[in-house]
Amino acid sequence: MIKTKNQLVAKIKEHNSLLSAAVMGLGVGLIITVIFTKIGVVLVLVALMIKSFGYPMSSTIPKLIKYRPVTCPFCRDISQVRINASEFTCDNCGNRLAVAENGKVRLYKHLKLAVDNSPTVFGKPVIKAPFNSGVEV
Repeated sequence: MIKTKNQLVAKIKEHNSLLSAAVMGLGVGLIITVIFTKIGVVLVLVALMIKSFGYPMSSTIPKLIKYRPVTCPFCRDISQVRINASEFTCDNCGNRLAVAENGKVRLYKHLKLAVDNSPTVFGKPVIKAPFNSGVEV
């Protein structure tokens, strides 16, 4: 599920590009067949319209959802996270983070997530500790 504003914008742009490319390909294919040239030209124009609406959609749709700023304890990047999200992946460093209701990162659950997601060396997890967490690495 999409939990941050940047992830939502990227998904909208991705789906818009895929849809416009599919319609464009179908239109060009129909133009090549000579019999359906008029339909192909219409589909190419529709694909261009779809592509041109991608940027306005990616800037207006995220404004309909409420977000709160959450600071990643690993990279200090501020991500705009949906209000009802309890976990999210940092847009900058890619770490999974658990969020409390007040918008702060829950370190006890976060350290469990870090252990679950961390690579292992000889069966022991290699943990990257967040800044100022008091955890020795």
